[in-house]
Amino acid sequence: MAKREGPKDKEGNLWIKSKAKKQLVNDLVSGHVPIDSTKMSAEEVYNLSDRRELFQQFAFKNFSPNLKRLRKEHLELYASAAADEDALRRDRTVFPKQVIDRRGKPVWDGSEAQRLLRCDVRAKLDESLGFKKLYLSNLAYQVFDRSTFRQHIGQEKRRELFIAYLKSKKLKKSKKSKK
Repeated sequence: MAKREGPKDKEGNLWIKSKAKKQLVNDLVSGHVPIDSTKMSAEEVYNLSDRRELFQQFAFKNFSPNLKRLRKEHLELYASAAADEDALRRDRTVFPKQVIDRRGKPVWDGSEAQRLLRCDVRAKLDESLGFKKLYLSNLAYQVFDRSTFRQHIGQEKRRELFIAYLKSKKLKKSKKSKK
């Protein structure tokens, strides 16, 4: 049985890998093209003034079923996401997020102090102020004892270095693929 390739544009490019499909998916996600087909027909989407050149590379007889399928997929994804959100909300009412750990100390993950420290490490305030002044600079930090706070400064520095490493690796990979 031969593998079906799907519709092609005038230059012979497949719909699956086309810029038109990517743009249509982005438009559905952003709300530029409504998911509900009663609000905007396939013909109206096909003739959108700012997307006309991109979409009309494909015949309307092929564009219409592709749009219908993408709308159906996104409706299913939104329904699934809504169900997951409801399940998480119910779970959080039964098992609320812990604010005190089993040792009786405040939980760092997800705390305001963690969010603020990430911003401060990115801004390199820990180096300019020093540990003690940074600790005293915010009440959210003072909820935690000094040794815990100091450990998290090191952790955040390592996190920033790791993120920079991943970005550089991704950049090298993209440069290599362009060659």
